[in-house]
Amino acid sequence: MYQTYKDMDLTTLPQPSVRLGRTAAAAAGGVVLKQPRNPYLWPGIGAGAALLVGALLFALLKRSGSDSERPLRARDVFKMPADVDGFAVVALLRRLRTSPLVKLGETQQQELQQDLQRVQQTCFGGSGSKMTEADLRGVVEKWLRAAC
Repeated sequence: MYQTYKDMDLTTLPQPSVRLGRTAAAAAGGVVLKQPRNPYLWPGIGAGAALLVGALLFALLKRSGSDSERPLRARDVFKMPADVDGFAVVALLRRLRTSPLVKLGETQQQELQQDLQRVQQTCFGGSGSKMTEADLRGVVEKWLRAAC
């Protein structure tokens, strides 16, 4: 008596049968019935994966290449500070003065140095006079326009 499980219920088989891997043996005479298989399945999956990886690499290289085509400019680096006070303005003017991205003539370099000294003196010197935020913004805007 041969038995098998069918939906968790034990049932009796009318005759013996064997199932091995993807092939089944028929009950009568042990003839092996081969299940049909698509010969293009695995090569197709491999080709699809290769195309996907190639497309991703192309997109990454194109994206990274677009940034390197254009050189870095002063306007990309120097912006108006979020909090405009003496410290931020002095730091920005010093960076503008020493940056290789900023091309200023000799007279502009001297004027920048004078504005830097004026901001330092009025904001941090003991003279008692102070620059307003509007005055500081005006100095920053002037030099951002000149440098960028």
